[in-house]
Amino acid sequence: NKISIDASKNSGQEIAGVKALISVAQDEVKSRKDRLTAVEELQNKYPGYFGNLTKEKILSGDLTAVTKELSKAIIARAEATALADKIGELASKKLDLQIKKEKAVLKLQQAQANVKNAVTVTGGTLGATGLSNEGRLASATSTVRDLNKEIYEIQIQQDRLAGRLNQKESESIKLLE
Repeated sequence: NKISIDASKNSGQEIAGVKALISVAQDEVKSRKDRLTAVEELQNKYPGYFGNLTKEKILSGDLTAVTKELSKAIIARAEATALADKIGELASKKLDLQIKKEKAVLKLQQAQANVKNAVTVTGGTLGATGLSNEGRLASATSTVRDLNKEIYEIQIQQDRLAGRLNQKESESIKLLE
């Protein structure tokens, strides 16, 4: 889906940067100073992953597991960001619909008052004006119902995405260390 595609694109660059730093750190052809600079950058940027490893372990050890775990966390963080953006878009759309609904409710209330007044004026029967008001009432009722349905559907989407967001945030929490 679009969220996963966007997250993959956004995280790819960061993962490539991590792999490049590891490559420099473990390249014995590079100067010791350059290698240690790469190690320090890894430890500073990702202390939850490299902070507990000695410089020597990073310089010469097998970092496959750490790199894999870090890559998963970076992707999860990117997905969390994309999910949060989508939730924000839905919130904006929902707010717009709620404003439309408020206006539609006012029209509905006016239509209800017009029908009531038409019945009162004609002594309990509806003339042509009353029937026209009935049509407006039906239309206004339908509009409010449709807006309620759209708002509800957006809320369902937001709730579903919020669950995924919480999962992705927990998968990437170690990046905050």
